[in-house]
Amino acid sequence: MEEEWVVSRSKLREVWVEHPEWSRQKMADEVGRSKSWVKQWLKRIRGAPLESQEVLRGKSPIPKHPPPPMDPKIVEKILEIRDHPP
Repeated sequence: MEEEWVVSRSKLREVWVEHPEWSRQKMADEVGRSKSWVKQWLKRIRGAPLESQEVLRGKSPIPKHPPPPMDPKIVEKILEIRDHPP
């Protein structure tokens, strides 16, 4: 699936370079994606160097910042409830 997305993103970049005057809808029709998809990916593609392949791979689903650790008192209370349900 990821390979298909990279191909679509690459095709979008080619279409944008060759036809920058085209509307978002026309580009969407050309690459077979939605107008909102084109809008999102054009923004990312424009923000990267033209020769960059990294931008075509997308973003990692892993959060940039892990959630803060849970307060030990909360963990203790959860374990207590689990061991001795009310």
